[in-house]
Amino acid sequence: MICSVIPKKDQDAFNRGENIMVDLGSYEDWEPFNFSLRFHDDFMKHHFAKEKDIIKAEYPVRVVQGINDITVPYTTTLGLGLDNMFSSNDLEITLVKECGHQIISDSNGSRVVARTISDLISE
Repeated sequence: MICSVIPKKDQDAFNRGENIMVDLGSYEDWEPFNFSLRFHDDFMKHHFAKEKDIIKAEYPVRVVQGINDITVPYTTTLGLGLDNMFSSNDLEITLVKECGHQIISDSNGSRVVARTISDLISE
């Protein structure tokens, strides 16, 4: 499946390029929205840095990602090629089990974020 927010009943229509309505319910207070394969592909093509668009980061880069994130699945984050997006040689990706998109709202997630910031300050 190309995107984890697509209801199973709409996956075939989405894969055929049809517009579908995605309703995340009360998840993060989002309103239902239209979504299409064309929009997804365009976003992935134009809005993520490519090798030629390296982000000049001469500083540490930290990504803290919840494994249960349905808005941006951790597999998407890992598939972005972050190591090629940043010029920094100091890149760390931390996956937090049992956390979703609002990682800071979870006690375990906020602990991991606080530890990450503390480690950066003490370096």
